[in-house]
Amino acid sequence: MVVFWKIRYVDTRHKQFKDRELWLDTDELDPAVKAEVELYFDTRDGSNERKILQYRHLFTEREAASAEMDGALQNCDRWSAVSVSDYLEDENGRELTDTDAARILTGNPDTVVVPPGAKQHDLDYMLADKPPVPLEELSLTNEQLTLFGYFSRDLRELSEAAFMKDSPGIISNTASGPGGARVSTEPVLETAATDEEIRSFLTIFRRLYMQGDAFNFLKTAKAASDILGDHPLGKWIAGAAREYETTLTEAPYPLPFFHSRSIPFSRKRLIDVFLYTQYAHQPKPDRIRQFQECLEAVGNRRGILTWLFLATVWECGGQMICCGRPIVALYNRYCELRGVKPTILESVGTDHPGIGTQEKRQARDERVLGEKAEQLARDIWEAKGRPAGGHAQFVPEARDQLKRTME
Repeated sequence: MVVFWKIRYVDTRHKQFKDRELWLDTDELDPAVKAEVELYFDTRDGSNERKILQYRHLFTEREAASAEMDGALQNCDRWSAVSVSDYLEDENGRELTDTDAARILTGNPDTVVVPPGAKQHDLDYMLADKPPVPLEELSLTNEQLTLFGYFSRDLRELSEAAFMKDSPGIISNTASGPGGARVSTEPVLETAATDEEIRSFLTIFRRLYMQGDAFNFLKTAKAASDILGDHPLGKWIAGAAREYETTLTEAPYPLPFFHSRSIPFSRKRLIDVFLYTQYAHQPKPDRIRQFQECLEAVGNRRGILTWLFLATVWECGGQMICCGRPIVALYNRYCELRGVKPTILESVGTDHPGIGTQEKRQARDERVLGEKAEQLARDIWEAKGRPAGGHAQFVPEARDQLKRTME
């Protein structure tokens, strides 16, 4: 197993942020340590991402595009990548806090520290005086209430989608071979969400993403920022929406082990070609051509292209949720204050909580078969004079007999 880790560090000598690319080949480790490290990667989730820091000393700094690394990746049975969102270190590998880094870079012991990844609109909002939103002075039209109402419904569905709650999955080059052995193959995509759950998520995502839809994310964000005017929250919503738009024009973040380090298509193009060929529409010739161009750009590796798509819609969905939460909160408070309740067609699942509670046919058949097989096995056992070993020894025979009647 080869692991890639790109770390942001502070060069205290030059007072600059720099990047270093770290690699770990677990085949080079002591067997016990190898097993421990690979166990971490097989069981990791968002709650234990910092545990990788205890293995930091095992990683070595190497160029990602080096011939040595290319060879290691071709010969390994598994790839993986790791990141720790709140981790910084200095040039010697010593962990730094955000405050440490800020004071090193500025030379000012009183430097204000901002969250990692903060954008200008985040900084402006953080440093601004934030008076309460004057809800009593706002007067929303029926059209605006309807817009916020449907946006609130769709954002809730997006947040609760199984795919959104999980990661977009992993890409590796392993598959099960003869006898369960892991063998090297073309990149393989693996996700926690099922195909059905991904399709469900994309149905909701599309309603918020498509600018032609009446209650889409950008239209709602603009309406909210216009209503709030010069209030810092309105400016923050407008800034977050601009950041989302900028994200769509940029290329997806490349996989660390992807040989071509630049991707020639934008996130928007990637989303569109999948929606218009795989999920929301029957494909037209121009969209099929665009899909093929994207596929060729990643060496015709479908697993990589699909992973990039899933990672992109998961990222964009997260941006919508982050920006949309204060909009929904504002809408809910306004409705409560004014005693209004716009007429919104609720989600089918909300109107009918019994959906999904009925036992599926396959589960029902298996349950009933098991119950009847137990009963028949006891009858067979009784008929044979209760031999030693109990009725359980006759359960397979009973199941086979009953299954033949179901065919």
